[in-house]
Amino acid sequence: MNYAPAQERRKQAKTEPATEAQVKYLTMLAEKVGKERFDAEFAKVVKGSDIEPRALPGSGARRPRSG
Repeated sequence: MNYAPAQERRKQAKTEPATEAQVKYLTMLAEKVGKERFDAEFAKVVKGSDIEPRALPGSGARRPRSG
C-alpha cells in the first residue's frame, strides 16, 4: 500500500481538540469492542505519526507509569 497520500492529507489537516460528544462516542466505542481490539486499531491509526501506540497485551512492552 502507498500511504503517502494519506500522510500528506494528515499533514495538511487542521487539528482541533475533540468535542465532548466525540470523546463520549469514542469512549463508548472502545468499551464495545474491547481493549485488545481498540489497542490494535489505535496502533494502525497512529502508525507513521509522532503518537506512541498503546502497549499491546502479550507484547512484553509496558507503558511507563506516571506520577
